[in-house]
Amino acid sequence: MDIASKQAAHAAPGQYLGFALQPVRLCHQLLTAPPGALIPLEHLDDVAVHYPDGSVLLEQCKSAPRQNPVPDRTADLWKTFALA
Repeated sequence: MDIASKQAAHAAPGQYLGFALQPVRLCHQLLTAPPGALIPLEHLDDVAVHYPDGSVLLEQCKSAPRQNPVPDRTADLWKTFALA
């Protein structure tokens, strides 16, 4: 019996890479943050750094295996700027 296989129409490899980058960015922030900083994963954004002075740095982890993940005409890029 022949069963025709159909190519999946999703971007799981690219999405997984974006999720896999989150702990890498978290580790970087943990190693470089000043004493007293709090660094949650997936709280306010993918990675956030809450500094002792009350300021907050929000990071989005984006990746795409074959294209630019944030071209200047993507909605995600402009939504990020709008939140700042």
